[in-house]
Formats: sequence, C-alpha cells, structure tokens
Amino acid sequence: MCTLTWWSGPSGYEVFFNRDELRTRGAAAPPAVHSQGGVQFIAPVDQPSGGTWLLANECGVTLAILNLYERQLPEIPGAVFRSRGLLLRSLADCRRLEEVAERLHREAVSLCNAFTMLGFDEGGPAGFRVWRWTHDRESLVGPDREPAMPVCSSSFQAGRVIAARKRVFAEMAAGERVEPGLLKRFHHFDQDGAPTAETVLMRRADARTLSISRVCVTGERVRLEYEEVPPEGEPAGAVMITELRRA
Repeated sequence: MCTLTWWSGPSGYEVFFNRDELRTRGAAAPPAVHSQGGVQFIAPVDQPSGGTWLLANECGVTLAILNLYERQLPEIPGAVFRSRGLLLRSLADCRRLEEVAERLHREAVSLCNAFTMLGFDEGGPAGFRVWRWTHDRESLVGPDREPAMPVCSSSFQAGRVIAARKRVFAEMAAGERVEPGLLKRFHHFDQDGAPTAETVLMRRADARTLSISRVCVTGERVRLEYEEVPPEGEPAGAVMITELRRA
C-alpha cells in the first residue's frame, strides 16, 4: 500500500515515498540520524519492530522497501517472519549498490515475507543509478537496473489500484518534464480532496496514507523531509526536516 518515485539531475537525486498502512498500525518515530558500522544515516523507525521502510546514508545511498502483497503469505499470529524493515535497516551502512546486492544475497531473505526493494546511489560511470530487487517468497530476483516508475503496492485489489496510480502518473507527466515539483504533486494526489483506495494519497475504511517522505541527496548533504498525514478532520502537521553532511 505504498508508492515510490524518483528524479535525478546535475545536482543530485530525489526519492519520494508514500507509506500506506492499516489504521491499526502504531505511529512511527519520525526521522532521526542513526549510526551503523561507522556510517550515519537518516531513517524513520517503525514501532515496535525497530525497522524502517526508507533510509538514506552519508555515502549517498538510499534504500526503500515495499510489501509485495500479491505473493506474500498471511502473517498468522505466532508465525515466524523476519521483519522486512529490519532487513532494510541491516543494510544501512552500505556504501554502494554493489555492496547492497552482495549483502542482500547473503541475508536470510527466505525468512522474510515477499517484498520489493529499491536502491539508489551516484556511483556508476554515468552517475545516478536505481536498482530493484524482488523477493517472491521463493527466490530473490535482481537487481533490475532499469525499473520503471511509479513503483506501487496495495493489499486491496492490487492490479486495479496499481494500474490506476500508474495511469494518474502518465496523465500528469504527459507533455511535462518529470521533475521534483511534478512528483510532489503526484504523491499528494487525492482526487481534489476525495481520496479512495486508488488515489496516491489513499484512504480506505481500514487503511490510509500515514506519511509522505522526500529524500534529497546532493554532493554535500542528505536531507529527508517527512510529512505526517493526519487522520480525516485533523489539521495538517508541519513538514519535519532532518539533514546530515555527506562523508
């Protein structure tokens, strides 16, 4: 139940991420600077697992994970699953996408439910790179070095919802340059204040968009802008900004 897009330019790159969850999900701790393996990174923290769905480190690597609902198994109480958020956090000190790929294939991903993971960095000969991995509960596939956006997931009628969000993206991008302003509008798209399960800023009886994040990576710093989306009828909160300097 999430949506992810990205942009790159001469000054760096940006990643946008809408986190959608069940209304019963506990509130996450907002982004803060953490350290792992001598590498600083910014990430919000899911409760109570301590994992995350999005992080960006001082080496210029950004990682994001989405549930692959079409292939996941029911998480029955008492069943043993490794947290996908903790898997992502275990990779927070990776300095390049090659290191992400090598370590990911050594991790016990078979203990995790199905997921899609994306990684971003500036380490290739041509500069910006985005790689995608898919774990379908049977095998880990990737990296796909040319993924298309938007990347979406939904626990409700996934095919219909993902197609609807891709259609909105195509309509917004038609005849326009895909740049951060357009992506920001896309991630706030709620059908003129009438959000549904299909809108990018989504609302259902049992689930809704909890937050909209924007990662900005330049040669000098990493910034994560974090906007908590309040429940219906409550005023919008301030956008929280967390920064760190590049190594």
